[in-house]
Amino acid sequence: MNAKLSVIVPVYNSVDTIVRCAASLVNQTMENIEVIFVDDCSTDESLDLLHQIRQQFPEKVRLLQTKRNSGPGGARNIGLDAATGDYVGFVDSDDFVDGTMYEKLYKAAVEAQADVVDCGFVDESLGSYIFSVNPECAGDLDDEKRCRLISKEGYIWCKIFRRDLIEKNKLRFRESALMEDTDFIMCVWALASKVAVVPEVLYQHTDNQVSVTHVANNYKNYMQSLSAMEAVHHRLSELPQYHAIEEGVKAMLTGLYLGAIVNIATSQEKELTNSKKVECLTNLREVRRKVMDSDYENAYQIEGMNDQCIMIMQLNDRNPKAVVQLLASA
Repeated sequence: MNAKLSVIVPVYNSVDTIVRCAASLVNQTMENIEVIFVDDCSTDESLDLLHQIRQQFPEKVRLLQTKRNSGPGGARNIGLDAATGDYVGFVDSDDFVDGTMYEKLYKAAVEAQADVVDCGFVDESLGSYIFSVNPECAGDLDDEKRCRLISKEGYIWCKIFRRDLIEKNKLRFRESALMEDTDFIMCVWALASKVAVVPEVLYQHTDNQVSVTHVANNYKNYMQSLSAMEAVHHRLSELPQYHAIEEGVKAMLTGLYLGAIVNIATSQEKELTNSKKVECLTNLREVRRKVMDSDYENAYQIEGMNDQCIMIMQLNDRNPKAVVQLLASA
């Protein structure tokens, strides 16, 4: 099957949400679409449901399995290896999409000859509509636009991507990790030539309290931030055009740094004693020094990065123990 679009859905213990997710995908108005479910060693009845969905929609649905639990990144990689579409999209198994979403995104991609097409989404936890790509960044990308895109948090699931861009640059996700899509989307922005935007809210991002993100504790989230910082720096600093996008990358790294500081310093987990927190923040400071050699003056600084945020980061650069004392008393 050679599809116009491949939609890849990693699945792990999603028995309560996978039917709704699948229904929104198999009933898309777009023709010639393949939906690739990748079960990541689920321990509930998710795989049984997927077999039923596959049997009911054999012309649209493909079902693959990981050999070992490897997280959303590993499951998406298997889906990418199997995809045949000109474009690929990614959907989380506890989310669902508008029935016209992929027809509209694909039409925009063809008309604009775009490498990436973005649309708006509903963030259930915030109760708001979000457009992650500013319309001003649409069209042919220059270094200014790339920096602006790289500096912001990226969401892969409200977009479609030209598969040739992914394959030509051998882009894959980190396995067995949270924030596994951070360096992936940053690389896409660095390498893409043209972006289009569909100004409609077409994706529903749910707030599933038992999802992998919520299950992870503060320490694990801190460790994933460390990993993401190193991955972003490693992958993007190797690109020939890194110097032109460096300020955008540093802005994103600064955001990850701040998030990790707050995450670990305000944790209420019993095993994270103050001395352990200081140890974590000291390690984080060393990673920051390795991946960034600049101060916090940046034209692409993430929105909401105020003077207090910068003060906390500068304090951690000097004295991690003082950060723990400050945030513990806040």
